[in-house]
Amino acid sequence: MKNSNYRISSKLFITAIFLLTSLTINAASISSLYVFGDSLSDTRTSVNSDGPLWAEYLAPQLGFSYDGSTNFALSGSNTPDIINQISTFQATTSVADPNALYVLWGGANDIFQSLIFPSSTPTETIAINAANNISNGVDILTSMGAQNILVPNLPDLGFVPADGTGFATRFAEIFNTQLQSNLALNTNTRIADVFGLHHDIISNPSAYGFFNVSDACSLTANDCNTSLFWDLIHPTTAGHQIFANEMYNIVTVVPLPAATWLFIAEIIGLFSITKQSRYPLINNPFK
Repeated sequence: MKNSNYRISSKLFITAIFLLTSLTINAASISSLYVFGDSLSDTRTSVNSDGPLWAEYLAPQLGFSYDGSTNFALSGSNTPDIINQISTFQATTSVADPNALYVLWGGANDIFQSLIFPSSTPTETIAINAANNISNGVDILTSMGAQNILVPNLPDLGFVPADGTGFATRFAEIFNTQLQSNLALNTNTRIADVFGLHHDIISNPSAYGFFNVSDACSLTANDCNTSLFWDLIHPTTAGHQIFANEMYNIVTVVPLPAATWLFIAEIIGLFSITKQSRYPLINNPFK
């Protein structure tokens, strides 16, 4: 009896381990990359860095060559502009490729424009509206059939060289919180935590190969190869490489439903109980 139940629990445990180790998908299942955003993603009209941007790194990681014709991002765009980019895509594509990856990254220009050119609308409201616009863009792509959508959140705008004082941090946090709330139930969308990554880079620069994480290398004597920022707002190509790596890691991990995690936990718990009990069936008071 002991050996029989131990064999059963061992099989269940092996099943749980199989599920846990099968969370990655073949990157080759992503067929192409579509990009909507601002100067952080614009590779066609105005490259704001010292080399390739994140999209140019991510595409080869996913197994195909980068195609600039599927990048609709435009420098200077705010989130209403990003919605217009998606509308342009929608005008020529009635059904989205379900195997493509769609990335929407924006919101910083909405906040910076509000801070530089104040209006009657508080910047807090601007940040919330910007997050809602990105979420609306996700909804449009989802309605077209997109099944793989990635939305990077905003970095800490208070610690880019244009600020450096932390003043704009709370507006990035407001945007990110609203974005997370809006997309929480969207099973086709994943959020890349650029804000968290930015903080980790600041806290551990050497771990990412950086010496300078606060000043613009193009405006100082700092080596751009070991700097996070190229100018007052935009990352160096080294920074873009790190962002691409983060996006790749998120894209190639399959999130399991909560019920599946509960099932795995119960299996591991059962294995632990049956392994510890000398006579598991006899000692079970519910038998």
